[in-house]
Amino acid sequence: MRILLLIGLIATCQGAIANDLSLKSAKDRADCEESKLSAANSDALLASQTAILDKVLSTCPVSVDVVPPPFTVVLELDAHGSVTRTWRSDETAFVKCFDSIAKRSQLFVPPHAPFYTSFEIDLRAKPSDG
Repeated sequence: MRILLLIGLIATCQGAIANDLSLKSAKDRADCEESKLSAANSDALLASQTAILDKVLSTCPVSVDVVPPPFTVVLELDAHGSVTRTWRSDETAFVKCFDSIAKRSQLFVPPHAPFYTSFEIDLRAKPSDG
């Protein structure tokens, strides 16, 4: 029984122990977990991420002259979709503001906890002409 449990843990997106996760490990775990979501959960996650991003863009100051470089913020969610931990790739005022809003946010109810999700933001990117 113990061997089966160990194999089950290795086969998941767990990776490293949550308390010791680096930004890269947390991001890799988020990518893995997001890729395994059902279509309905993926839509719910995207809707909740969009709500956070809308709040960030209306709250956090961004100057045309001081647009932050591309950055990543990874969130760890509990069973209710509350953020329990974050990682960020940058320490600019905008990214710190983003992180602060994310920490107080409620996302979708994930299929398991902890659940990892990420934002990869590039405010300098131009919309496609598509």
